[in-house]
Order: sequence, then structure tokens, then C-alpha cells
Amino acid sequence: MFFNLISLIVFSFLFEYADVNVINYFSLLFSLVHLVVNYRILSKKIEYFIINPLFINLFFSFIYLWFGVISINIFSGLFTRFSSVLNVVFISKALFLTNIAISSQFIGYFLINLFLAKKNFSITLPKLHVNKWGAFLIITVVVVIENIFSLLGYTGYYATIQNIPFFSTFNVVLIKVGYLFLIFLVLNSKFKFFVIPALLLSTLGLVSGSKTLIILPFIYLLILNYLKSHKLNYSYILNIVILLIISFTIITPIRYILKERKQGYSLNRNTYKEANKILSGNSDLELPINALITRINQVPQLTTAIVYDGPLPESVDELWIYTIKSPLYAFLPSTILKERPKVSFGSWFSVAGFNSTEESNVGATFQGILYMNNGIFSVIFGFLLVGIVQGILIYILIPKHFFLYLVLIQTIAFLPQEPWLYFVSILQYPVLMFVIYKIIIKLKLIRIMKEDV
Repeated sequence: MFFNLISLIVFSFLFEYADVNVINYFSLLFSLVHLVVNYRILSKKIEYFIINPLFINLFFSFIYLWFGVISINIFSGLFTRFSSVLNVVFISKALFLTNIAISSQFIGYFLINLFLAKKNFSITLPKLHVNKWGAFLIITVVVVIENIFSLLGYTGYYATIQNIPFFSTFNVVLIKVGYLFLIFLVLNSKFKFFVIPALLLSTLGLVSGSKTLIILPFIYLLILNYLKSHKLNYSYILNIVILLIISFTIITPIRYILKERKQGYSLNRNTYKEANKILSGNSDLELPINALITRINQVPQLTTAIVYDGPLPESVDELWIYTIKSPLYAFLPSTILKERPKVSFGSWFSVAGFNSTEESNVGATFQGILYMNNGIFSVIFGFLLVGIVQGILIYILIPKHFFLYLVLIQTIAFLPQEPWLYFVSILQYPVLMFVIYKIIIKLKLIRIMKEDV
């Protein structure tokens, strides 16, 4: 924790006084040292650290920002429209602000662990008796229902604004139920064909137009294999990387078709011809490989948020008010709580920050929207709060409810566009999934042979 306290002070100073003398390569070097030291801290202090939210945020910060700076230098032609916000000073500030966020999260997490007197424990995977065909049937039903809802416009990329508020919670919970039964099947040593339900769950991404849903089942397979074997399977990692590249290739034409349908156009032969042109790279739309390079790079979003000085929407000005009210938003439906805020920041930022369209829905990153609210103070306080909350959730869920922690990893570790949404999710979904988990146990769809995990 001492290292991150020092880092917080140093990077705050560098952020405030960054100029052309703090050149790009030094900021990269400082960030790399910060990343490596924190990686070493996690690997020594936490068992199975790769499933800890601190590591997950650290890893994706590396991919989205540190690697993003390198891709800007190598593929500069893809980022010419952002040239005004991608100079040396702004890029350095983006890296420094991210390091401030990471250090704040680490401090919050380890502070709450000291307060809770959290002892080290060993995670032991329990032996399960699973009704294999019952579990497989439930996954199939989840996939069928979700894909029908996506095609009808209730969920996914084709969803209409009117349908999203009503179906969003149901949609997320239903998908998590599918992942929970995938976890049960993988951990049941008698079931050898777990790739089949993973492929089934992956179709949710194809139909809804979501890259995350395409690869997430296979990330679960990687995590579960790691927990069972105590080591990373690099062939799994390679397959996930390949699948990610493929998902960027196929998702663009799928989204084109869904967009045409959402706008009320009839789908005819010309629609599919255009989609095929996109797939083959002969369309005027963005090439999939270019999309891969630009969309995993969050440097332009963060630098834009740092330099933006225009009028701000309610989602930024009222950010902490929304966060304080998040328990109400989590458990009271919008029919009762009329003042529930709309998830609108991404659409606003696409227009105001990126000069794009509302449909692009480009976020400013979690640290970006916090910075737009009240500068470095909001970033430090926001990530301290995130670290504290993550520490409390891990204290509650591990080891007694380890299955729930696994299925809630995405909710706990990944930070959405708007902070209040994060706190709504971590209040809402653990409670709902706990109830569902107890129902599953009651119905004897699974039987845990060893109670303590």
C-alpha cells in the first residue's frame, strides 16, 4: 500500500505539471514500472490473483492505454481525426490519470482488508454432483430465450430505448444463470463436452451484436481451467485472442444488419450484399482489422475527456447524487421511481467530445467521466470507493459463495460508462443471483459434496 500512496502523490504531481518535457516515452516507462510493481504485489499477496478485480483492471488498463499508446505511434494514420488531443502532453496525462486511478483502487482495497482483518485463505474447488442434462437444458433455454429477445428488439444491439429499462436486469440475470450452469458443468469432472455449452452461450453475442458475449464463455473456460490446474493454459489464451480477432471481423457486418433493421429498413438481398462487402473488406465502412486496433484503444476517449471544457450533462454534474441514490435505483423499479436517470452519457459524449453520432455511444472511460466531474479529486475518491466496495464483496463472497463470485466477476471487476451504474449493479445482481443460487440448491439441480469452498 505504501508504494501506491507514493505513486498517487507522484503521478498527481506529474499530471498537474505535465508539459512537453515529460515526453511520451518517459510516461510509458513510468506507467510500465507502476504496472509491473503492482503485478508483483498482487502475485505475492493474493492466491489466484488473476480472478481478482485489481488484476483485471490492471490488465485491461495495460491493453486499452499502455498498448494503446504504442498502437497510436505505429498506426498513426488510423488516429488522424484525434490529432488535436493526441499530442505528447495529453497522452502523458492520460497515462498518469490512469495510474492515479489504479493506485487509488489498490489503496481502497487493501485499506478495507486491514479494517476487516481479512486472513489469507486457500481456495479449494468443491466436488459437485450436477444433473448434467438438466444443466445443459437450462443453458439451451437461456440461449433460445435471449436470442429470441434480441431478434425482437428487447435486448442487444437491436434493442429499442423503450425496451431497455424493462428488460435490462432480466436480460443480465438470465445470461448469468447460463454462465452459472456452465461453471457447474466444467467443474463436474464427469462432463467432458463443456465446449458445446460454451459455444451455445457464445451465440448470444452473434445474435445480439456483442463481442463481449462472444468471447466471455471461453474466458470462463480459461479461468476454470486455471483454478483446476493451478496454471494458465496458454493454448486457451491463444484461442481467445484468435476468437477476439474473428469477433471484430464478423461483428461489423452483423451490426450493420441489426442497424438497418433497427432503423426500420426492410432486409433484402442488397442488405446482405453490403454486409458481405464489409466482411470481405470491400466496403466504405470501417475495416474489421482497423476496428480492432482503434476500439481496444481508449487513449483518444480519455484525452478528449481531459481537455474537454464545454457544458456538461446531468450524468456528469449529478454524478455523485446519482451514486448516493444507487441503492434506490437498484431495488425500486422505474415505474415507482420516476426520477431514475437514463444511461445517456455515451451518446452525449459521442456528439460533444467525438463529433460523432449518438448511436456510436462512446464512453470517456471510468476515470475520464470522474475527471470531468471534479478533476483528480473525483478520480481518487471514486476509485478509492471502488476498491473498498470490491474488497467488501470479496470478503462476503469468498470463500463461502465462490460460485457466485465467479459468475459475478464481470459485474464486480468491469467498470461501466457511468459510475452510478456500477454501484447499482453490485447491489442488485449479487442479491438476485444469491436467491437464484439457493433455488438451484433447493431443487437439487446440483449437490455440493464439500460445503466449504
